[in-house]
Amino acid sequence: MQTTNQIDVELPLKKVAELYTCRDLLPLWSPGFLSFEVLCDETAGRPFRYRQRYLAMGREIDEVGTLLENNLPHGFCIRADNGGTLTRESRITFEEMGESITRMIVRNTFSGEHIVHLVKPDLQHTTQQFLEAFKAFAERRG
Repeated sequence: MQTTNQIDVELPLKKVAELYTCRDLLPLWSPGFLSFEVLCDETAGRPFRYRQRYLAMGREIDEVGTLLENNLPHGFCIRADNGGTLTRESRITFEEMGESITRMIVRNTFSGEHIVHLVKPDLQHTTQQFLEAFKAFAERRG
């Protein structure tokens, strides 16, 4: 199952990418944020891996993420796995729409045995709420 969401943030591309990828800022804007732990940094040629916990769609989600591609400040791709029952691959891109407007696009692909329990409109709504929370935070912070 795939979903796509987007939002325009009234800040330059590099600033949007910097704010969005700063894990120290996650608790300030990420709805349902519970914790974030680095499991492996990018040293020794291994991919960046992390564990995050958050509340979404009425339940606690505990997932391990792996950075698959890093093309910052233009985008990145991660794969998040919750223990084998559901995997989410998220491709986040930042597109310059003008001097101080950046379009964020999130393309999620879900797979795994629990995919039959997912409802596409709920997933799109949750992702859009996440993007709107980031937009409000980023534009306030400037």
